[in-house]
Amino acid sequence: NSNYAICLSEESLDKLMTLEDLNSVSNLFITNSVLLTSDQELIINDNGINLVRIPDYYFKEEIYGGTE
Repeated sequence: NSNYAICLSEESLDKLMTLEDLNSVSNLFITNSVLLTSDQELIINDNGINLVRIPDYYFKEEIYGGTE
């Protein structure tokens, strides 16, 4: 769906920020490991994009290296 974007890395966020049709994105989902620059925050706010942080517990295996 073009209304949603998911960025799991800063590299994918950088690519998204260069899209000319960024205003087609209404919701941006990012992990807590993705850090926004002030310019990126401004672009997100100026385009009226709802920013949603994905909680770390969805990435438990990736963060902690396996199950407990």
